[in-house]
Amino acid sequence: MRLAESLLAPRQHDPEAPLYRSRTVAMLHKYLRMSLELGHMPALMGMEFFRSHVSTYTTHSFEDTAIFVHDVEQVLHALPQRYQDVIVNLFFLEYTNDEAARLLNIGHSSMVRWRFEAIDAITSIFLERKLLKRMPQLPVEPFDFAEEPEPPQAVADSSLPPKKEPHGVKTIHAVSISA
Repeated sequence: MRLAESLLAPRQHDPEAPLYRSRTVAMLHKYLRMSLELGHMPALMGMEFFRSHVSTYTTHSFEDTAIFVHDVEQVLHALPQRYQDVIVNLFFLEYTNDEAARLLNIGHSSMVRWRFEAIDAITSIFLERKLLKRMPQLPVEPFDFAEEPEPPQAVADSSLPPKKEPHGVKTIHAVSISA
């Protein structure tokens, strides 16, 4: 494989990455806020002017904020350039998919696909570097398909009221007359 193709080929993502998309997006928004609180423009953005929100988020310490910003920045620099562009336009500059697609000169469907690929790529790296905590795994009990489960036994409960007929439906009782 040529070098250019290997750089453009998407990384193998964690199969659980889609489960963490909302957490990853929240971390990207937190990264932007915290980097601005530090007085540091995210490196991916260069010197661009963008819309911002006033944040009342407080951090525990300056060091924690600086470490978090540094770690996320390292993850963002590990992404291919097209994913970096998608992240900047969609999550930092807050453009819609259509606006970002026009800015990057790509189609709408490509933008949507790249959006999810970029989030999943970041999520995979966050999970790999333990910046994002994995959800607990539920134990899976093996199921034997050879055994058929027993049907539940009908229990007659005399404390229950008798069943009512559905609304609007009348039961017709047939009477047989013998001659």
